[in-house]
This record gives sequence, C-alpha cells and structure tokens, in this order.
Amino acid sequence: MMGQNEEQLLSKDAYEIHRTAERLEEARLSAAVRNGMVRGRKRGARRNYSLGAGMAASFVVLVLLGISFIGASTVGVGTDTAQRSTHREWSGFAPFLAINDPILSNALQQDLVTPVYLGVEKNGYELDMAGAVTDGRKIYLLYSVHNNTDKEMMTAGNTLSYGGVEVSSYRAMLAIPPGDSLIRPGETTYFAYSANLSPEAQYTKEVNFTVTLTETSAKALSSSSGKHRTDLEVAFNLDPDMLKDRIQTYKSDQVLTVAGQRIIVQQVEYTPLNSYVDLEYDQTNDKQIFELIYPVLKGTKGEESERLGYRSSDIQYNIIMGKDYPYDCTLIFKNSHFDRHDSASFAVAGISALDKDKMKLVVDLDKKRIIESPVSGIKIVKKDGELGSAGSVMFQHEVPKSFRSSFYFNLQLSNKFIDAKGRTHLPSNGGPISSSSGGGEEDTQLYQDLYDFGENAKDLPQPLTVPIERYWNPIMEAKSVTLHPE
Repeated sequence: MMGQNEEQLLSKDAYEIHRTAERLEEARLSAAVRNGMVRGRKRGARRNYSLGAGMAASFVVLVLLGISFIGASTVGVGTDTAQRSTHREWSGFAPFLAINDPILSNALQQDLVTPVYLGVEKNGYELDMAGAVTDGRKIYLLYSVHNNTDKEMMTAGNTLSYGGVEVSSYRAMLAIPPGDSLIRPGETTYFAYSANLSPEAQYTKEVNFTVTLTETSAKALSSSSGKHRTDLEVAFNLDPDMLKDRIQTYKSDQVLTVAGQRIIVQQVEYTPLNSYVDLEYDQTNDKQIFELIYPVLKGTKGEESERLGYRSSDIQYNIIMGKDYPYDCTLIFKNSHFDRHDSASFAVAGISALDKDKMKLVVDLDKKRIIESPVSGIKIVKKDGELGSAGSVMFQHEVPKSFRSSFYFNLQLSNKFIDAKGRTHLPSNGGPISSSSGGGEEDTQLYQDLYDFGENAKDLPQPLTVPIERYWNPIMEAKSVTLHPE
C-alpha cells in the first residue's frame, strides 16, 4: 500500500509519461488496414498510406489484423528462381533509418540487427532480405522489393513462419519510409515488418517469410484469382535467443490488489527492444478488468532511477493477448536505458473495470426503453435520418470529462444479442454500426452509439439483452509491487 504522496507522485509521473508519448508518437499508427481488403476500389482511391491528408508524413505504418489485405491468400503464377545471396549493394541498413519507428531506430542505433542479405526473384520482382532482429517477444524483418516490370504493385499480405510456428499477423505492422507503399516500375521500396511472438511458443531458428504482391488496377484489386499476384518467399536462420545475454528477467507471481481485484504480476523482462510485463487477472475476480490506468514500470541502478511508460500512445497496441485473454496478457513498455537493474517495481494508478454480472444492456424495443444497464445515464435517443434498419436504436451517455484520459475507450457492445426466451441472434447486417462523440454539458462529453438489432427485431420476444464487451469505468486506487531479479 502506498502513502498519499506516493500515489500523487505515481499519478503525476504516469500522466507526464503518457502525455509525452502521445506528443512524440502522435502519428505512430497513422493508417490501418481495416477489414483486411481493398475490394476493387478505383485507382484514385488506391491505398496511399500517409499522415493526415497530406504527404508530409515522416513514415507510414500499415496494421495487419490477422487476415490478408485483399481477398484470400493465393499463389501467384510463375516460377521462383533459386534463393540467392542478394546482389543489391547495401550500405549497412541506411535505407531503413528513414523509417520513424522508435523500436527499429533503437535496434539500428544499438547495432542489434543481424545481416541476412538473401534474396529471391519471381515474375520480374525481387525480394531482398536485408536483416532481422528478435528479442524472443517481438521480431523485425527488414527487406526491400524491386520492381523490374512495367506494372505498379503493392503489398497484398505477409506470412511469417518461425521455427515451424505460424506467427500471428494480428497487430503486426509493416512500416515504410516517407511516401506511400506503392512499388512503381523500376523502383525499390523498403519495408520493416514486425510481429509479436507468443511467450508460450518454443521458436527455433528457421524463418520462412512470404510477401504477396498485387497489381494496383481496379480489376486486380477486385479479383479473387491469383493471376494478378505474386508470392515471394525467402528462408533464412535467426536465433530466437540472439539477445539472451542482454535480457534481464524478474520472476514475480506477486499479487497487485486494486479495488479488491487480484492482478498477478507473473514476470517482467527487460530486453534491448522493449520491456514486457506478463499479467494474469484472477478469474475469481468479481469484476472484469478492461484496462490498467497509468501503469508504470520503475527501475533503479545505483543512485539512478527511471520510470517507463507504455511503448505506444495508442493504448491497445501495448497489449499482447495471451491464450486465455482477457484473463492473461502482456503489457509492452519502452526499453530501459539501464543494462542491468538493481531493483524494479510495477505500479498502477487504478483500473477500468465492471462487475461481471452487470456487463449487459437490457432493452425493450417496443417501449424504446433501457430496462437494465451497468450505470445510470445510458438512454435511447432519436436517430438522425435513416440510419440503420427499423430495428436500430441510438444509445447515448455522458461521461464526466474528469473521467477521461489517454486511456479512455468508448462503450463496446457485442454483435450478438439474446431475446427474452434465451435465443441468441446474430443479424447479418446488425450489431454495432457507428460511434460518435460531441457536445454535452461544460464538464461532460456526450457519446452516441448506433446499434442495429435487425429489421425484424421488434417481432422477437422482448426485452433483448446485449452483452457489453468493454466499458470505461475508472476506479482510481494506486498500488505497486516490488520485483526481484531471477
């Protein structure tokens, strides 16, 4: 238990850390590949990933959501030439220094990236793997694609197998230097692919990485065949323990109890790339924990100390889901400046959590009334225009601005609902449709969420129950635990 002054210091330090992260990494996740496809957009709407509306971007990041960008994964036509040592003249990793990824920049500055210099050519496209690095938790692959054809190309997907284990592309990233991600005739485009590795998996050194390219014409983007696409695959070895001597692990299994909820801090790992905190939420907790508020990892070395905040200003990208998520996860913090630590501690300013038996909205569509909700203040209001079907409703709630922080997230509802007879429904075009924020009183923020129960929802036995997946309900109670090195 911390004293009042310590709690205030923790909250202040954490707030400053995360506000600084927001300013420095405002553009870190500037573009996302949503729903994993392009589906025949015209050339003018082709994916140009840039910051804001202009091309003043210092870098571009494409976020992969576990599915290929365009249609199903297919094998392009043509025959691979044999894998070869790259004939490209590399000047170290200079072309990749322009990619404004803080983890990659740190790895390059510390000379952690191991050269690969292997390539393959197919259908006039050359894939050259420059180098790679991993700390056993995250992997970076640096490569280029050169276009020897007269057709403009773009990346349609990536797959990575590490030691025979398929690496999930969920929240993987593909970063490039300033500009767009198109691979134009006669030009070379540089990429940095990164993915999170599972702490449960046992990786060995064999890497197989495939880049799928597609032509950028409307016909090619809408096609489900493989004739407009080319797969380039390169294989090499990368020791998963290459940074082992520079990793410090704190085994813990200590319990952080916040608002009566048990949070088990399993271990902390400091690596040259990031710092990782493995957590387990006790399944006997009576509340579902959605978020830790202002988590801070503190370390000391001699007379020096440091406080590390989340790696990214976008909170969700600091969380790696475990196999039993939402009961286990890994938090990603910035890398430490210390080579070794004398002590470490993990602290939070609070949690966002909700009683498990209150994670639902119960709605009577006939009466346009909410019968049960986790908090007061959520109501049904009139929709604007013809939004949604006849079975759609607009939920509205106000949130005190004092509740808001960089950790805030809006109400998230399931796309399934249950009628009064216990039958589950999943309308084809139903579920959450849109979310918006606006006015409200001077000290509150107004939020609206459109939810579509389906055209015939009024004919179902009322009331209808919608499970709540996430809800911002901050409980401020600062706690910390001290960790001991392994």
